[in-house]
Amino acid sequence: MATRRIKQFKTRFLSLGQQLEALLRDFPGSKGNLSKNSKLVWMARVLPSPLSCFYTIQLIYQIGKRPTVQVVDPPLVSRKDQKLPHVFAGKILCLYRARYGEWDSSKHLSTTIVPWACLWLLHYEIWHSTGSWSGSNAEHPAR
Repeated sequence: MATRRIKQFKTRFLSLGQQLEALLRDFPGSKGNLSKNSKLVWMARVLPSPLSCFYTIQLIYQIGKRPTVQVVDPPLVSRKDQKLPHVFAGKILCLYRARYGEWDSSKHLSTTIVPWACLWLLHYEIWHSTGSWSGSNAEHPAR
């Protein structure tokens, strides 16, 4: 009788402290802290491209929840004829497709979520100029 071996994969996750350490290291001048309720809150000024303006973004993350990124300054604005694309309720940026496993807690926020936010901002600038969203067109529910 053959015995089947079942492999158990442990998903390694990075602690909030590890995530914050990487964010502060990879983005000098950024600021962040860990709150008493186990929440990472981080802010930075980013420049999506040499022709872009600077944006101040805020990232909030709790283990077991989706990281959220909002643009603090300058405020995101819609075009006259179109609503702001690829955002969840509260103007939280839509950065990845969770159902496809594009991000999980084993990945550094500094090498995934933050660069994706910069790419989102570049697409936002193009959309503002042309009226056409050049990024992913994945559907997402409002949150």
